[in-house]
Amino acid sequence: MPAGRFGEVNVSVPVGPMRGFLVLFSQLGGWTATDQQTAAALAAHDILVVGVDTARYLATLAAAPEACHRLFDDVTAISGPLQRKQSAGAYFTPIVAGIGDSGLIAERVLSDAPSNTIAGAISIDPNPNIDPRVKACPPDPSLVHDPGLPGFWRVG
Repeated sequence: MPAGRFGEVNVSVPVGPMRGFLVLFSQLGGWTATDQQTAAALAAHDILVVGVDTARYLATLAAAPEACHRLFDDVTAISGPLQRKQSAGAYFTPIVAGIGDSGLIAERVLSDAPSNTIAGAISIDPNPNIDPRVKACPPDPSLVHDPGLPGFWRVG
């Protein structure tokens, strides 16, 4: 399905009643069969998973006219409409996850997000150097940012 700056995404629908919402960023090589297996396994545990091709997303960010990017906006822009489409019955604050370069992107989504926007991030072997196409915006003083990260961050 089309998903704004994410482009076409893969959606894995929960087997039973939805218990969570996760945006899964692929490695830079694109969305793979392994990514799809991961998404399917999470969906089997009643998580609605949106699979993002990170290479395509980064190309979109590089071509964007703005000087900086609010990555959390891309996550929240798809979260509400997709959860409504799935008739979740309740809103689940998004969790973001990625491996390698996309592991650091997941952390950036979390660290730049206002309070109560992103539940947390999971980064597997995150690359310590963010891709130069990801230009974070300075904090917006009109948005509430509690001290520290606005959600959990697990690194593996």
